[in-house]
Amino acid sequence: MPPKLSIKGLQAEMKKLQDEKTQADAAKAALEEQLAAKAATEVALLERIGALEAEIQETRTALEQAVVHVAEAQQAAQQAVAAAEAAGQAHEINLVEKPAGNVTMSVIRHHLGDDEYKSIQRNIRLYNAMSGVEALTDFRHIDPAQMSLIINAACDEYPALRRFKHNWPILLMTRQYRRNYRKNGYRKGFLQKPTRGGRRNGGNTYINTNGVQGNAIAGGSGGTSTST
Repeated sequence: MPPKLSIKGLQAEMKKLQDEKTQADAAKAALEEQLAAKAATEVALLERIGALEAEIQETRTALEQAVVHVAEAQQAAQQAVAAAEAAGQAHEINLVEKPAGNVTMSVIRHHLGDDEYKSIQRNIRLYNAMSGVEALTDFRHIDPAQMSLIINAACDEYPALRRFKHNWPILLMTRQYRRNYRKNGYRKGFLQKPTRGGRRNGGNTYINTNGVQGNAIAGGSGGTSTST
């Protein structure tokens, strides 16, 4: 037979059981809190994963669209380049070549028409002056940069001149102008031909034995000077 417990012993045993239950309840509550926190964390992680997946999808879509736009832009650029090259080739093909042999001013007049030809011929003097070429500089010795100024000025005022390959009408008209200027200068006496003792100065102008240099403004109409 088990020993008989006294009332005091029963009370002590009951208190012990109550303490154990209290501890168990506290442990259970703590565990439940941990589980709830873990569940909340999992929910937050799932939401974050969902948001990241949505961002990734948006980024992927944007990249795919960007790739399409880049491909379209590249195709458009290639087409533009091809069109430009075709236009350039067509323009090159349509340029008026310089005829073979000795080309007279009548050939240029034929291409440009009387009015345009005469107008350009009058303004060639102005273009030469604007370029800064010295009056006595031979056509063959004109600085390329100065010749470009003459060509650009003429083409800007007369776009029809752009139809000619290598700008041959402008070159021929400039050469004729400079020759005529020297001839008129010699005939009218405002230019002096170089003597046998004359020497070439820098390949461009002539200086006579007295050291008198030519007019510095192309197309000038006065002053004592020397020429090629």
